Amino acid sequence: MQSGSDLTWYYNYMWEPSPAFAGLSQSQFEYIPMIWGAPANDQDYMFLNNVTDLIKGGRNITHVLGFNEPDGPWSQGGSNMSVSSAVHSWMREIAPLQQMGIKAGAPVVTQRASGLAWLAEFMAACQNCTIDFIPLHYYGNFSGIQDLISTVHTA
Repeated sequence: MQSGSDLTWYYNYMWEPSPAFAGLSQSQFEYIPMIWGAPANDQDYMFLNNVTDLIKGGRNITHVLGFNEPDGPWSQGGSNMSVSSAVHSWMREIAPLQQMGIKAGAPVVTQRASGLAWLAEFMAACQNCTIDFIPLHYYGNFSGIQDLISTVHTA
């Protein structure tokens, strides 16, 4: 982070802060952990355990981000998750953090119509999920993001 920057928080697709900022407190530059994709197996609670360890170590985690582009293929950076896998992983890895008072952002789908359809299916399937905010990916001009926000808000 550069002096005079308006940036107050960041994420990096992982549970741990980037090495360049790891020494900064949350009040200096807030780190928001992200669970990129589904755990390797049902015994793997890596995201939950590591974020909990960050908190026990003194880092004030207040928000986490859901899966990265679960509707997108691995070849394009997506986590390529089925809705059922995402619901299962959410309840195991995210819901316990929310019980600790941490706010959780919905899975961050692609900006394609298929991404919005995936998110709608996730919201319908995850009856016991609490979504505190909806992060969006958008690559384009200002009027396009206005349209995307309006579409997501309406949905």
